[in-house]
Amino acid sequence: MIPPFLTRSFLASYRWWALAPVLTALLTADVARRAHPPLIYGSAVLVGSLLAGLVLQAWMIEAWFAPLLAIMARVQ
Repeated sequence: MIPPFLTRSFLASYRWWALAPVLTALLTADVARRAHPPLIYGSAVLVGSLLAGLVLQAWMIEAWFAPLLAIMARVQ
């Protein structure tokens, strides 16, 4: 059985996911080092960090459960 596209893309890219926290940490450090960071920039860093985490978590869950759900659908 060939895994679904989401699973294949997850397995092809999960090694690069460590860059998301590194990039987030760099952007957060940039916001923290400024005396008066623009509100829009700080907000964008916060929203981007949260969104990246949520998207990566949802992608991981879907990538691992999609093959299981496909097998269960074929068994029924």
